[in-house]
Amino acid sequence: LAPKALDRLMFDVDCVKGTQQEERYTWVPKPEDVGIHPWSLKIFDLDGKLLAEGSTKLHVYPANAGAGRPLTLLILGDSLTNANVYPTELYDLCQAEGNPKLTLLGTNVPNKARPEVRHEGYGGWRAETFCTLWADEIWNQEGRRTRSPFLFTKGGQPDFKRYCDEQNGGQGPDFVTILLGCNDNFGAKDETIEASIDTFEKYMEMLFAQIHGVRPDTKIGVISLMPPAATQDAFGANYGCSQTRWQYRKNQHRVLERSFAKFTNREAENVYFVPAYVGLDTVNNYPSAKGPANSRADQ
Repeated sequence: LAPKALDRLMFDVDCVKGTQQEERYTWVPKPEDVGIHPWSLKIFDLDGKLLAEGSTKLHVYPANAGAGRPLTLLILGDSLTNANVYPTELYDLCQAEGNPKLTLLGTNVPNKARPEVRHEGYGGWRAETFCTLWADEIWNQEGRRTRSPFLFTKGGQPDFKRYCDEQNGGQGPDFVTILLGCNDNFGAKDETIEASIDTFEKYMEMLFAQIHGVRPDTKIGVISLMPPAATQDAFGANYGCSQTRWQYRKNQHRVLERSFAKFTNREAENVYFVPAYVGLDTVNNYPSAKGPANSRADQ
């Protein structure tokens, strides 16, 4: 939520672990906290009227649960993946003792000094892009990929098996994560968001089918669409006047609602929903900058 919205709401977290603060719930588990902990949230207006409530369970696993296990991971995404921050952090975390032996797959290596950190993340891409984008040349002169890594013939269908033949010795990966949905729904309005999400879900299911057609037990993690920075100032620094934070926030919220309905409770299909947004602080941990309020102001 934007900071001003917090002034109009009251929150009540119920959990034996952690701390409820002014703007967040926070908890860093200790080794003795391994287990499952019920967690619930109620939201009230300033008159004490209950507006919404929900519950979940916090699962804490041993820090060495996957120690030494060899794992292959393919990361699919858009500019958030292409920025290479979270793929690099994930790879580096797995180098510490007690973690799996992680091998990342992919043809995109943004940092040539770190060829082990690779993925299929491209700015502006959508789920549809991965299933349909074709060009005669794979990469353009600026080094930007212009053809889906899963397409090998013009007018053909995605061929994930051939991709695995070329990138992973013919084996499907142990894990695939997919962080898409931003570009798929970025420009939508209230009257077009449902159709936009329909298209997004259609191509997500196509990706699932391709991945599981090679290896049914590959675990697919659908990463939740990230919230925007907390203020229009921060949002406008990236997107100018092409979209407002408020409209995108509404779009993102609707994508999440439908993603909960579409992608949760599918563990039996080896499809998992990853609520990554719970680890983001959009007020304090997004990039920020200070400058004069206008050309005539000193600060």
